[in-house]
Amino acid sequence: MVDLRKAARGQMCTVRIPGYCNHDPETSV
Repeated sequence: MVDLRKAARGQMCTVRIPGYCNHDPETSV
């Protein structure tokens, strides 16, 4: 299983989770 926090870090977040994923690649944690 991929760690979404690491996968989304430094790139555009493709998994849009409310309160989790931001449109800012640096704040998608």
